Amino acid sequence: MKTLYLRLFAIIFFLGASSSSLYAQVKIGDNPQTIDAASVLELESSDKALVIPRMNTIQMDAIIPLEGAMVYNTDAQCVHYYDGTIWINICEAFGDAFAITNDSVVNPFKTILIQQTDNNYNLEVGILTGVNLGNGIVENRHIIDGAITNAKIRDNQINSRKIINGSILPVDLSAGPTPGSVLQTSADGSTVNWAQITASNVLGENLTPGDPSIIVGNGAGATLTNAEIRVADLGITTAKLADGAVDNTKLADNAVTTDK
Repeated sequence: MKTLYLRLFAIIFFLGASSSSLYAQVKIGDNPQTIDAASVLELESSDKALVIPRMNTIQMDAIIPLEGAMVYNTDAQCVHYYDGTIWINICEAFGDAFAITNDSVVNPFKTILIQQTDNNYNLEVGILTGVNLGNGIVENRHIIDGAITNAKIRDNQINSRKIINGSILPVDLSAGPTPGSVLQTSADGSTVNWAQITASNVLGENLTPGDPSIIVGNGAGATLTNAEIRVADLGITTAKLADGAVDNTKLADNAVTTDK
């Protein structure tokens, strides 16, 4: 009878111990009596390491584990993890395979500067010039009103070769203070101002008579090209003279001869 009780006690103790182990936490290494409440398994050591399963590629590919499984691939010499479909090489996914380059893809010119310090990358925008900006890259909508001023434009940087035909319309120019004014440069060419065109600011050519029968008054600078006035042969006829238009007072001495 005593033997029977001992056997029953042993069975109950074994079952109780087995049941409690289903919910036990495991601590391996130093300080086994201390384990975090949220840990299922803890490893603690200052002179030993965790070694996960080591195998070659053929052995690894033969395993279809749960998602998140990890092994050390001795062929690739890197840790692999299983994503639920394939094994992922951590060294390729997060290591040296990552690279930054400023090689041109769309814009044929490099406008980004990359400087590497250890594992840090510093990206800066390089100097933008007319050479490395493609046609049509910068449009009106990209420039805030008033962003470009005289102080930001170097002398002689804007000329007719750099302005597309038809890009400046009358609506783009502010009207002058006086109707009929035009933009005129100063004598030294340093400024441009609105002003009206007059005989004093237009360098014209002299208007000269081509025939001694014509007298030109105030003909200095009267035209933009060389010009002269002459009476055509038979240009003055009776039909073109009003009655009484020609009298003795309007004829110079000896102006009328038999051949005229």
